[in-house]
Amino acid sequence: MITDAQNKRVEIFTVTGNSLTRWGLGKFYGPCGVAVCPNGNIIVTDIAEHAVSIFQVNDLICQAEQSYLPSS
Repeated sequence: MITDAQNKRVEIFTVTGNSLTRWGLGKFYGPCGVAVCPNGNIIVTDIAEHAVSIFQVNDLICQAEQSYLPSS
């Protein structure tokens, strides 16, 4: 599983490198991190949107956003 910032999406591959699914086009602006929870949910961070999104089988189930303020 990868985040593809250039194409603004997340993509999941098989062990042999074949694409299984991709999503997020129009949802992400700068996806930069991805993790899988023990319950199977997928967490994606978006550095440009300052957001964290939690997905379950390609359906958005929760989104939490936090503003980022650089330190002075």
